[in-house]
Amino acid sequence: SMVEAMGDLGSTDERPVIVELGPGSGVFTQQLCDQHPNRRLVSVEFNKRLCQPLSSRFPQAEIIHGCAGDLQHHLAKLEVADHQVAAVVSGLPILNFPSDLRQRIFNAVGHSLRHGGRFVTFTYIRRSWRHITTPGLTALPPVRIMANVPPAWVLPFEADHSSQQSAN
Repeated sequence: SMVEAMGDLGSTDERPVIVELGPGSGVFTQQLCDQHPNRRLVSVEFNKRLCQPLSSRFPQAEIIHGCAGDLQHHLAKLEVADHQVAAVVSGLPILNFPSDLRQRIFNAVGHSLRHGGRFVTFTYIRRSWRHITTPGLTALPPVRIMANVPPAWVLPFEADHSSQQSAN
């Protein structure tokens, strides 16, 4: 299923933190909690009204009210270093965002992961990702989920740098 594919983070060794962008109603949050019970889950949700229900439903997760573009700031406040982040999983409709916000999110994700860390997102129209740049991230083979309605693509990326000393 799409939910299982979104939670498949490959071999992200022993890094203890998973970040979720846009948990919304908690569909991916549930899967991440189930698949990775021994990891710290930090979920960043922009809609303040969704934060309390998410916190109640997932007491094991840290629900942060804020913007995904400010991910580095959120992680710094929680004292989470980039070498601790196994993956960033996004339920956000990133391609629907204004290009400046979209780029801020991609930059923040790239700077929050070290070499081998995963970024996982999804789309319904794969070709719309053709001209999207994801600094510091290399696209891995996409996974087509035909059983999803509508059919979807899970798009995994891997961080391809050892550290991010400066913002680009």
